[in-house]
Amino acid sequence: MKKPQLTMVAIMVIFSIHTAQAESITLEQKIERLEKLLYQNKIETQENNRQIKKYQQELAKTNTELNNYKKIMAVSDKSISTKENIYVPIQKEEKIVENVNKPITGNSTITIDRTREISIAELSQAVKEENGFSYTGYLRGGWASGNRGAPTSYAIGSLGRLGNENTGWYGLGFAQRVYNSNGKTARAVVKLDGNVSQSKSNAFVDGEGENIMQFVDLYLDTKGFMTFAPEASLWAGRRSLPSYEIQMLDWKAYKADAASGVGIEGLDVGNGNLNLALLRKDVDATDKTTARTSSQTVNVNGIDIRWKNIALADRTTLELQTKYNFANKNDTQKNDANAGLYYDVKKSFISTAILRHKWQDKSFNEITVQYANNSFASTFSELAGDIQFGFGNRYYGEHTGGTAYRLIEQGENYLTPNVIMAHSFVWTQGQDIYNRYTGSNTDFNALKGVIRPAYIWNENNQTGVELGAFTQTNTVGNVKYKQSAYKITPYHAIKVDTSILNSRPEVRFFGSYINIEHNDIDKFSFSDGRRNQFVVGVQAEVWWK
Repeated sequence: MKKPQLTMVAIMVIFSIHTAQAESITLEQKIERLEKLLYQNKIETQENNRQIKKYQQELAKTNTELNNYKKIMAVSDKSISTKENIYVPIQKEEKIVENVNKPITGNSTITIDRTREISIAELSQAVKEENGFSYTGYLRGGWASGNRGAPTSYAIGSLGRLGNENTGWYGLGFAQRVYNSNGKTARAVVKLDGNVSQSKSNAFVDGEGENIMQFVDLYLDTKGFMTFAPEASLWAGRRSLPSYEIQMLDWKAYKADAASGVGIEGLDVGNGNLNLALLRKDVDATDKTTARTSSQTVNVNGIDIRWKNIALADRTTLELQTKYNFANKNDTQKNDANAGLYYDVKKSFISTAILRHKWQDKSFNEITVQYANNSFASTFSELAGDIQFGFGNRYYGEHTGGTAYRLIEQGENYLTPNVIMAHSFVWTQGQDIYNRYTGSNTDFNALKGVIRPAYIWNENNQTGVELGAFTQTNTVGNVKYKQSAYKITPYHAIKVDTSILNSRPEVRFFGSYINIEHNDIDKFSFSDGRRNQFVVGVQAEVWWK
C-alpha cells in the first residue's frame, strides 16, 4: 500500500479510537467500521485506475488516428480515381493487459482495438509508396473481319482510329526506388513496348513480322541531389520523353524519342516548371539510289526544352516546347554528302505552343500551334505517323530549308448531361518540304477532322458514331496530287466512366466503312484494287497506373 493510503488508514484508526471512546462502542463494531472504510478505499482506487487506463487508451487512439491521417494525406493526391471507394477495416492491436485491476503506470501496456475505414485506392497507393515499386501498362487488341478478306488499316492519322486499328499494341513500365534517405531518392525505370499479331496464332518476337518488342526506357531518375534545385529531378540513360498525343488520330504531335540522354525536370521558374534535356538519336543516312540499299550511321544530338504548367487563368494553362536536332558528322560523311553519294543530314527544329482549358463539367479543350523546318516539317505532310527527325532509324530525302505550320484543336465536351462529343481537327500547310511520295520541293496543304458524338445510357454504356474525313493536296511545280477519304463508324462501348478520351478499360463493338475518293499521293487501295472497305469488329483497350 502506498504512503498516502497508509496515512489515510492511520487517520481513520485514530479517528475511530476517539469515536469509540466518545460513543463507548464495542471492539467488533470498531473492526466492522474499519473494514467498510478499507473496502471503500479499494473501490475508489480501482475506479481511479480505470480512469487512468481510459485516458491512456484515448491518447493512444488519438496518436494512431493522427499517424493514419498523415499517411493518407501523403498519398491522397496520387490515389487512384474511382467513382466509388471500397473500404476495408484496419485494426491495430498491441499487448493485452493481463490484470485489469493492476495499477496503471507510465510503463504499462494497454489494449488498442481501433477499427477505421480506408479505401482500396489509398491502401494500394500507400503500399506502393512504402515499397517504392510501380507497374504501369497499356494494351489494345480484338477481332475484326471485312468484306474484302482481312481488314486493312488506312490513314489512321487522318481518318481516325476507331474501327481502323488492326494492331495489338502494348506497353509495360516498371519503376523501383533504389534509394530513399534524407530527402534524396533514386529510381530505376524500365519500359518496353511493341506489337502482338492479331491475325496469326504464333506470336514469337522476331523483329521482322508483326510481333515486335523494344526497350523504350532504361534510365535512372534522381531527386533531391541538386542543392540549387532540390525540387527538380536529374535523369540519365535511355528515355523517350513524354509525348503530346492527338488521341483520336493516334499520333504524337510532339515527340522526343532518343537512344540516350540526360536531363533535368521540374525546375521551379515561378509560373510553371522547366524541363531541359540533351538527347542522342543517330540515324542511318541512306544512299541516293532508288533502292537505298546502303547507309552510313550519322551521330545526331538534340536539345529539348519544355516550359510547362504556365498558369494563365482559372483552369487555363500554357505549355511551350521546342526541340533542335543537329548532325555531328565525321570528315568521311561530310565528303560523301558533298559528293552526292549519301543524303546530307540537315539540322532541324520544331516549336510548339499548347493552350489547355478544363471546364467545370470535366470537359476540356486544347489548341496547339506548331512550326518546323526540314525533316521535322516533312513529317507534317504524312497522312499518318508521329513527328520524327527521320523515318524511324533511317534518314533520306533532299531537305532544302522548307517550313511547315500546323494548327490542332482537340478535346471532348458534354453537350447535354447525356450527350458527349470528342473531336480532333488539324490544319497544316508547308512550303518546299520533302514528301516521301512526291519528293523534294513539295508544297502542301491538308485538313483533317474527326468527331465522335455519343449518347450516354449510363456510366457503363454509350452508343455513338465516329465520323472522319480528310483532304490533302501536294503541289510540285505546276502538278497537283490530291488525296481524300472519309470514314463512318457506328459503335457501342462498354465503359467504366462517361469520358470518351479519359476513361479505360473499354470494349467497343463497331462497324466501319471507309471510302477513298482520291489517291494521287500514295496510290493506296484495299484488296482487289478497291477503294472502299467495310469491317465489323470488337476492340478492347486498357491502361493502368
